[in-house]
Amino acid sequence: MDLMDFDHGIVNTGFPLMARRLAISQDYDAFIFRKFDRLSARNLLYQESRLACLEQRLEQADAQAAAQAKEELASLPRGEGSETLRSIRAYETFEKNSKDTMRTEHVRKALCDDIERTLKDYRMGSPRDDRSGPG
Repeated sequence: MDLMDFDHGIVNTGFPLMARRLAISQDYDAFIFRKFDRLSARNLLYQESRLACLEQRLEQADAQAAAQAKEELASLPRGEGSETLRSIRAYETFEKNSKDTMRTEHVRKALCDDIERTLKDYRMGSPRDDRSGPG
């Protein structure tokens, strides 16, 4: 850059100059940007595939937890409850038990957290259509 590229401390070249020129238009006619539709669609397809895998893994972990709760109930004296069953029914218990790396809740919580992050990314990148309703 030489001194001709500066005007009162403002950079008059490259991205700063281009951004200023694009922003001059009050009706934003000059705003011509690529939407990267193909890349966006591909990214959404990968995220959908990832979510489907995570969903399957969570269903398997849920089935494992249900089997574990059934075993616990069978081995406990009548009237005593299963800790795993309490975790299935109450989030507070689930969250507390998920901190123990030896419990099945630990794996299920990690899956739930991963699903939450992936869904957030997926929703941020998916096209919106106000006519489609909730979903």
